[in-house]
Amino acid sequence: MKKILILLGTIFITSCSIDVDYHMPAARFATPETSGGSFVDMKLKGNAQLTVGTSQKITLGEVYSIAVFNIDPSVNTNASIDRSFAFGANAHLSLIERMDLYYRAVHDSPDMLGLKFQFIGDPEAASTEGVKMAIAAGYGSSDKSEGTLTVSNNGASQRDYSASIEVDAWDLNLISGYRTSKTALFYLNTFYSTYKTEGKLTSISFGTENVKGTSRSYGALFGMKYSTANERAYFLLELGATHARWEKQLDTTGFTSGLGLGIKF
Repeated sequence: MKKILILLGTIFITSCSIDVDYHMPAARFATPETSGGSFVDMKLKGNAQLTVGTSQKITLGEVYSIAVFNIDPSVNTNASIDRSFAFGANAHLSLIERMDLYYRAVHDSPDMLGLKFQFIGDPEAASTEGVKMAIAAGYGSSDKSEGTLTVSNNGASQRDYSASIEVDAWDLNLISGYRTSKTALFYLNTFYSTYKTEGKLTSISFGTENVKGTSRSYGALFGMKYSTANERAYFLLELGATHARWEKQLDTTGFTSGLGLGIKF
């Protein structure tokens, strides 16, 4: 038994890999109300929040090696979708009373910049009860290195890999809800997003592995936003379902959840 444990420990230490992957956030934390301020009148309003929620991790490729067995390095370019969780942050800033500029950042996903327009109901600053509806659209892109990896090729030579990924993302949300009081707002967010990606595993001595494709996700989120009595701080809770697809090869549907904490200004 002791020898087996030592061998397993050696495998763990001498195994190495490099992945090309990204996250598609499933939770959105977008309500149907705009902030209600105006950049034109210099009466700016907005909010900022920290979030954690369900996401879909898309892996495009991987290089790995187990040195203890002197095995040739392996390259896997079969895409996969895995349910995960990701931390993030976002902020809204009023441009006009019914339009906000928003920024959303989620771990291992392109930062996104977009606009939200409220076309039914009063903005958040009014705190009036009733039906609210808004539409939001955003775009983000990233081009990053995933790092480098040196693996032995059957003990005879070394194979140096570097990995990178480019992502272009678009996001569309239709949000409806009902404010029951100054402190409580309930909403439904239906969304659709696409992520056009290109991942590369390159080596000076060997051929480049290139994986291209588009992933898509859509779903529905039931949310609640509850503010403190002074309406300065709040929390968001979202529950729902999301369908994610990579090209025509992989797809999955799963439960979505998320929690956000924020402040208004």
